[in-house]
Amino acid sequence: MWNNSKSVVLSSVLVKVCLVLSVVAAFFFPTIVRLYVANLEHATVFVPLLIMLYLLLLPAWFALFKLNKLLTNISKGKVFVNENTANLRALSYCCFAAAFIFALSIVFWPFYGSVAFFVTAFIGLILRVVKNVFAIAVELREENDAVI
Repeated sequence: MWNNSKSVVLSSVLVKVCLVLSVVAAFFFPTIVRLYVANLEHATVFVPLLIMLYLLLLPAWFALFKLNKLLTNISKGKVFVNENTANLRALSYCCFAAAFIFALSIVFWPFYGSVAFFVTAFIGLILRVVKNVFAIAVELREENDAVI
């Protein structure tokens, strides 16, 4: 039977798998981009695409680290704590950083850059709302603990 603890464990494993895959992919970015650019008429996007991919790794790795901390806290039963609120805030900043990088890529890829920008900015906005809900829940829990 599937339960919450198994779900947290699966999520934690998937975060670690994503981290390992992103490190491996980082080594193959030049080859991947070279294969992609070979199919294009204008090969002038090789360097900008490579730079964008490496720049996107920074917020991605930081987000994976914060997501792992969040899942670790949840697995320990520490759900509505200030640390999780800070982790969610950091995750939203990572999304906004990626959105900024995608906004810069609109110069080279107007359609794809725009779509990626709006998707990552929207996910960042959703995370901000969830962070605000967590912050209120932490306040309510602290008030409740003080009363009892």
